Amino acid sequence: MTDYYGVNGAKIVAKGFPDLPYGVAGGHLQRFFSDTISVVSAVASGDRIWMGAIRSDAILDGDLSKIFYDDMGTSITIDVGADSTELAAYRDGNTLSKLVSGLDVATAAGSASLTSNVATADKGKPLWQALNLPRDPLMAINLYATFTGDPGTGNIHWKWVGS
Repeated sequence: MTDYYGVNGAKIVAKGFPDLPYGVAGGHLQRFFSDTISVVSAVASGDRIWMGAIRSDAILDGDLSKIFYDDMGTSITIDVGADSTELAAYRDGNTLSKLVSGLDVATAAGSASLTSNVATADKGKPLWQALNLPRDPLMAINLYATFTGDPGTGNIHWKWVGS
């Protein structure tokens, strides 16, 4: 498994992960993070794209938090969520829910909500609850897009919006 970073993510990693925004007082919407990556032929099934680190208490807006993608080839899907190993101390045996599960990026270019797999009852709840964590870890959570299947080349852009 190899992790890839977009232009903005690479800048953050190079600077050593500064303190990231931790929500906004008063519930105002803000864009937490957006980035674009050009997927190259070296990317393989199981590889991940780092999509940002979002505070565990952030409430993601499912209408505005989106992923945009080119046609990535045949039989390619993307899952978006947190790394269960990184959150092992906070899972208490729970299986992490994915924010996006099995997004078909093989048929044609398109876009989708970054909370398409979140249950209706969990929409509007903090990120930690959307991920099925039993308690708030009080930290920024790294979110990744993981490929199933070997993608072709193309671009992926995303934006996280919430309060």
